Amino acid sequence: MRSLLLALIALVALASNAHAEALAICHDGGPGSTKQAAKAVDTFLRHTETTAGLAPGSLTGEYHTR
Repeated sequence: MRSLLLALIALVALASNAHAEALAICHDGGPGSTKQAAKAVDTFLRHTETTAGLAPGSLTGEYHTR
């Protein structure tokens, strides 16, 4: 999971010239639901924006599982 998060941060950093990005965080067979993960995903996105030097609110995303 840690390597997935690092890969997402790197991807966002490379796309830092973009105006808005949407991320789908998928974990096949993972725990919880999209609704349950919403707060954690939002926290992750805001941290990623800060770390990558992106404008606040420039990232959106959702967690999905089966």
